[in-house]
Order: sequence, then structure tokens, then C-alpha cells
Amino acid sequence: PVQSNRSGGEIKESTLNRYGEIAKTAGLQSEREHLPEITASIKIDKITANPDGDNFLFYERQSEKEQTMLTSKNIRIIIGPEGGFTDDELAMLIDKGFKSISPIKNILKAETAAVVFAGWIQIQLDSQ
Repeated sequence: PVQSNRSGGEIKESTLNRYGEIAKTAGLQSEREHLPEITASIKIDKITANPDGDNFLFYERQSEKEQTMLTSKNIRIIIGPEGGFTDDELAMLIDKGFKSISPIKNILKAETAAVVFAGWIQIQLDSQ
């Protein structure tokens, strides 16, 4: 979870633990090799791009709809809060090495976007 201008504050430890249990259960049910990890929330300016993998920022206002191909199995994705990132936040993330993409034409709620884009990444990985 990321703290940005349009998101809530820090997530309570009890909520974080609940999210972790949900992610673990879902990972086990779907027989994943690696279980997802939910970490404590961080401020947006503390986010770093992964130097050894792909870094994607799913941005709802991207003018071109891209079908970016993955170059790595080491992937870091960022999905914005309800209302999206501010222009300054978007520019900062791009400067840090995140590629702004929008593989679909619809604007999604944040929790829906997380599921859709995680699925999109999985489809890309499975087709390699």
C-alpha cells in the first residue's frame, strides 16, 4: 500500500495482517509457486524502481493504450488510489523508472484495478 495525496493514511496493523492472510490463502488456493507479500504502507516518494526487472505504473489517463511485453519475471507494479495520482506524483514515478501504461480503455476502481492488472501481468508471464 502506498500513501499519496489522494489516498488514506497508514494502514492499521490489524488490517495489514488481514490483507496478508487473504493474500496467503488466495495464493495457496491458486497453487502459486510464490505467495504474495503485503508489506506496510510507504509514502509515495519512498518508492523505488526495481533495477533488475520491469517497473509499470498503471495510469488511467494514458492517451495511448499499450500492450507492453514483459522483459523479466521480476516485476514491480504501481496502481493509483481512487482519483489517481497527481501530476507531480506521476512525473516523480516516471523519473524513478516506472513506465506509464494503460492496457485497457476503462477507468477502474483501485481494488478492481489491482485484480485486473495482476491478472494481466500473469497472462503476460504465462504467454512467454
